[in-house]
Amino acid sequence: SAEPTLKLKPWKNHLAISVTPRFSHFISHGNSYSHTFDIPTLRVNIGGYYKKWFASIMAGNTPHSNYFYGEQSSKSTMMSVVAIGCRQKNWSALAGVMNPFGIKMKTKNENFAALNPVVTDAWNDGMARKITVRFTWNLDFGKQFKGENRRMENRDENSGIMSGGKE
Repeated sequence: SAEPTLKLKPWKNHLAISVTPRFSHFISHGNSYSHTFDIPTLRVNIGGYYKKWFASIMAGNTPHSNYFYGEQSSKSTMMSVVAIGCRQKNWSALAGVMNPFGIKMKTKNENFAALNPVVTDAWNDGMARKITVRFTWNLDFGKQFKGENRRMENRDENSGIMSGGKE
């Protein structure tokens, strides 16, 4: 898989736009089969930031829903999320809506087996307008070191060290 991310910040630290194309190439070899399969996906994220607040709009294909394993492939339609949140030093909270525009999630599974080729399409109306909430905490139990601006003194003062200066 290759997944580069192009991130633009047209308005300093207040607006960020990222575009992530992903290309996955699958090769599957078995005793009686050999398949190659390509799945291109795209994810777009727009984030706005103001002081401790942020808002995000994301649309894209999720990589875990688009795969090829053995002789079976799975591809899904795009998912979208609209969210707003708050960031502090040691915690953050986010609330949002998954698929706020009522788009049906569609999944296509395809089995390429010679004896039992099967194609199934599934639609999920239950994934539209679902509320999502996320909390994060920074649990930093490590030792804290404070750096000081000190001049480095590199002197050799042992009795066996010769001095290179003129006297």
